[in-house]
Amino acid sequence: MTLIDKTINNTPELLGFDRAGIASTILKPISSKEVAPEEDFIIIEGISALHQDFRANFDYGIWIGTSIDESVKRAVLRDSGRGNEHLRDMWAKNDLAYFEVHRPDLAAHIVIKN
Repeated sequence: MTLIDKTINNTPELLGFDRAGIASTILKPISSKEVAPEEDFIIIEGISALHQDFRANFDYGIWIGTSIDESVKRAVLRDSGRGNEHLRDMWAKNDLAYFEVHRPDLAAHIVIKN
């Protein structure tokens, strides 16, 4: 997936992920039973899983709410030494913009405060 720096073009459609690619390579094969046809549950995880373009594909949505400060702190622990530290500010801005525009917490069936 390609990350897009929101400082380049501050529009709600440039939120950092290749949604068309996700739909064609993951959601379409799953819904057509090309992948995992015998599974009762398939979990799709990620900040943009409840994006407006994807919601119709899911029976149930869970949003795990974490403050941006806590998310950044966890990213520091998780990613230190991986060479992507310079992207943290961009990721934080993208995450905040995504949340403000798409409100995944309001689309979820349950919200877990983490």
